[in-house]
Amino acid sequence: MDEGNLSNRSAPSCRICWGSDEEAETEDEFNPLISPCNCTGTISQIHLKCLKGWLETKKSMKIHK
Repeated sequence: MDEGNLSNRSAPSCRICWGSDEEAETEDEFNPLISPCNCTGTISQIHLKCLKGWLETKKSMKIHK
């Protein structure tokens, strides 16, 4: 592994897209990393938009069963 990947692992990242908090916020978009549950560790956070997308996918899968 290269050293760049190792340093990124200590920063909080989204468990869906693996993006950081800095990558999520642009001038026209608010997409913070949130902790929707009591999980801890490196996968305890998720972007707000990633969570909304996951919930929509789960809802549509339930409808199609």
